[in-house]
Amino acid sequence: MEQINEQHPHRGDWLREIVFGLNDGLVTTLVFILAVSGAAPAHLVLIVLGEVLAGGVSMALGGYLSARTEQEVLEKRIATEKYEIRHEPEEERAELVAIYRNKGLSGPLLHRVVSHLTANEERWRWLVSIACRVVSCGD
Repeated sequence: MEQINEQHPHRGDWLREIVFGLNDGLVTTLVFILAVSGAAPAHLVLIVLGEVLAGGVSMALGGYLSARTEQEVLEKRIATEKYEIRHEPEEERAELVAIYRNKGLSGPLLHRVVSHLTANEERWRWLVSIACRVVSCGD
């Protein structure tokens, strides 16, 4: 089988966070500068540098905690689905039947697809991992 070497990234979440952080940081810093410039013009440079530093640290910590929480929720969802595969396989198969029926499959093809996906536990667990990354599992 030929290996495919893709040349483009699949995730751009970090770029969204940077743009949001820069936009938020610039707006709050400019508002702060305008508010303080009249009150303490002699120390304006120190005040601005302190504001930029504090804002940067705050946004970085917020982004880190947000990403970490999102990853923990994803891992919990995947662990729950894997537990259900092992302990409630018929219910999980019924969920797959419903999902693929809603996608337009029916009859023998529907049952062949579900049987193929659930015949191997590793394949089934992989499918759950992919599904939980693409859609919100359990919501």
